[in-house]
Parts: sequence; C-alpha cells; structure tokens
Amino acid sequence: MRTLFGESKYAKQTGGRGQYGHVRLRVILDDGVQGVVFRNALAAEAIPARFLPAIESGVVTAINAGMLAQYGYADARVELCDGSWHDVDSSDLAFFIAAGMALQDALRSLPRGRQEFELGDEGAAGTRMPRVPRPSTPRDAAEVAEPDDESGSMLPGSIQ
Repeated sequence: MRTLFGESKYAKQTGGRGQYGHVRLRVILDDGVQGVVFRNALAAEAIPARFLPAIESGVVTAINAGMLAQYGYADARVELCDGSWHDVDSSDLAFFIAAGMALQDALRSLPRGRQEFELGDEGAAGTRMPRVPRPSTPRDAAEVAEPDDESGSMLPGSIQ
C-alpha cells in the first residue's frame, strides 16, 4: 500500500465573478480495493457539502482518464482531506477542475526511473516489484503485416 498526497488550487478571475476551488487529497493505492473509492474526510465545514459531488466527480473522471495515454488507474482509495472555498467565487466547475488537478499532482509524485521498492508482487528471480497504479484498460498487441514484395521498396527510404 502506498499513500500519495496531492493539492491544487484553481483560481481564475475573469473581470466579473471568478472561479475558486482548493482541494487537498490523500490517494491510497491498495490492491485490497476494487475500483475507485472516494471518501470525505473533511473536518467540519472546510468546504460546503454542496461542492462534494463535484469534487467526487472530478476525482473519478481524472482517475479514469489517467495521466498517460488515457489509461485510467484501478484499485485506489481517494480521501478529501482539506481545502478552501470563497463564498462568491466558488463553483461546482472550479472544484471539479481542482479535484482533477489535485489527483494528477498526487500521481505525479510516483517515482520514475529507479523506483523505490516496497512489499509488492514477487517478480522474476524473487525480486520485489514496485507497487504502482495499474492501468485499468488492458493494452492490446497489434501485428502489422505487409507483403514481402512491398517491403523492399520501403526499407531503403526509411533508413535514410
């Protein structure tokens, strides 16, 4: 199990009524969870309850869209920890966008390259595999075939 934290503040002033939403999330990557589970862990009235459906929708949309090549992530618990709002400028759209950006911020903190290893599945030769989010959509293999008489004319041009 790995815990990530993400935060985002969406604030736009357009001359009239602006847009403002601020969200802090805790993302727990856990194989014991099926799908995405959202939980409100806010203290008292940090964010009014009327914005919670927009925040949950932003989290679910962002986690299903993923960060890379539109592959979503599976098996995660997402908790809304904190945030702030403005009585005039806050809107559902602002919190929707802030929640998606906070989730991406959390997923960006995953190690790249040489990854930290923790208790995960056994890999080849008994090594521990890193626990990272898994794509929820399987990747398909594609096979490209072309006639042999056509490949000769393509190879010289592609080598240059």
